[in-house]
Amino acid sequence: MFSVDLDSVLVELVDSVLSIKDAQSDDERSRGLYVRVLISASTPLSSDEERPIRKVVHKWMHFLFRRDYGSTNVWVFTSDNTWFPIIDSWKNTSNHDSCWRSDGIRSPIWAEYFKICKEVDQGAAPISLESRCNIEKVEIVRITARYNDDFGDGRNRCDVTEIARSTV
Repeated sequence: MFSVDLDSVLVELVDSVLSIKDAQSDDERSRGLYVRVLISASTPLSSDEERPIRKVVHKWMHFLFRRDYGSTNVWVFTSDNTWFPIIDSWKNTSNHDSCWRSDGIRSPIWAEYFKICKEVDQGAAPISLESRCNIEKVEIVRITARYNDDFGDGRNRCDVTEIARSTV
């Protein structure tokens, strides 16, 4: 079996495209990255006559990344389609540089993966299912956001207020 860690690929992509040291000017702080990933799981192909139908479940995870004065902002949205999410649907998963890789990327990916596996077969171990992911779209965007402190526990949440997509 061949595998690639999706979270590691996304981290390298963000680090390559969005520089932390350049995120001091307003122009650089508004520069962001949009990535759409298809995650799917299915029952294995079988010649068993009792299980002739293969069940497949897939979800699209949409990620937004932005660097802001040394911090990395991450927003995630999961959907049943490839449509670009509306502003209010983005969930802010991380606003700092110390754990944006885990809180912002890895945790949401694994949480969604396990939900998908349960949807395919409630009683099966995820390792017994066939699973895959495809990075379907990578796009430079402009992100405007504002910080809120309404998590209620002293942590700030950052809400996307505008996303300007490339016309190319």
